[in-house]
Amino acid sequence: MIGNAVEKSENYDLMSVVTICLGEPGTENYTGIVKFMDVLLSSSRAVTEKKKILEEEFGVAMNEELEREVLVMCNLSQGVKAEGISIGEMRMLVKQVRKGRVTIEEAAEDAGMTVEEFKKILENTPLQAV
Repeated sequence: MIGNAVEKSENYDLMSVVTICLGEPGTENYTGIVKFMDVLLSSSRAVTEKKKILEEEFGVAMNEELEREVLVMCNLSQGVKAEGISIGEMRMLVKQVRKGRVTIEEAAEDAGMTVEEFKKILENTPLQAV
């Protein structure tokens, strides 16, 4: 973790939407947190590649728990679509399916994906991630 920000939970424990244009590799602004987020949320990079970049370029010391979190982010980022479904929304859909409140078909439709795509995310999302 970088920094030592201290803030009351009521000031940050809110649902918020932030849009960040991550750019493309090789552009002048593709550095720092922008590159970090792009690597972490990329749906085209393999988990092993993500871990290597996070360790070598950002000094993130991988342990079992952090590797599990990276895997969760990788799986959930597969469901993030250009039309705007967030990782939080995807987690909520997974949670609702697991509780039996909505069907897989309904959740897949809400997420803008096929049932097969949603099933893959459901299967690869650990219980503690939702």
